[in-house]
Amino acid sequence: RTSDTKLKKLLTQSRDAGYKLETAEGMFYPVINYEKYKVFGNNITADIRDYIDIMATESGQPATKDAALHIGYQQLAGRVLAQESFITQYPHSNRTQAVKSLHDLYFFYTFYGTNNTPLFDDDTNKIRPNAKKGYQLVVQRNRDSKSPYIQKLKAFMTLLDQNEDKRTTQVSAWLKKNVPAN
Repeated sequence: RTSDTKLKKLLTQSRDAGYKLETAEGMFYPVINYEKYKVFGNNITADIRDYIDIMATESGQPATKDAALHIGYQQLAGRVLAQESFITQYPHSNRTQAVKSLHDLYFFYTFYGTNNTPLFDDDTNKIRPNAKKGYQLVVQRNRDSKSPYIQKLKAFMTLLDQNEDKRTTQVSAWLKKNVPAN
């Protein structure tokens, strides 16, 4: 919509180079549009193909924006599981560290939430009802999974059941031990 020809040229070049514009907190910034790289699927190694899939999901619908969670809790858990699978399947990929960083962040979001979408209500100290429901469904669908993430989520949900869904001192101690907030 701009009438600035230099800006139009820059934006067109950025788009053609595989970027798209995002906005947050009044700022515009370029983001790699990983969806464009899927056309190379048959010509790249499995790890890079899977990496592109993970990143295409992220660039297509970022999990957070303005420090708030923008996806559902089931989606969040699904992303953690996909990242966990990548890390397990490709421990020596040159993309493993990037996926691990994303995994660690989403793992943290699972148990604490984000700054603007904390997992526990500030007034009642209770887990958000949609988080509880989403996580229960994820645990139920993956009940036989040996995934470390699912095992930890299962233990967390059991502990919350025992504590009336509240972040009690017992729940806080479990979080501190099992999901340290460094």
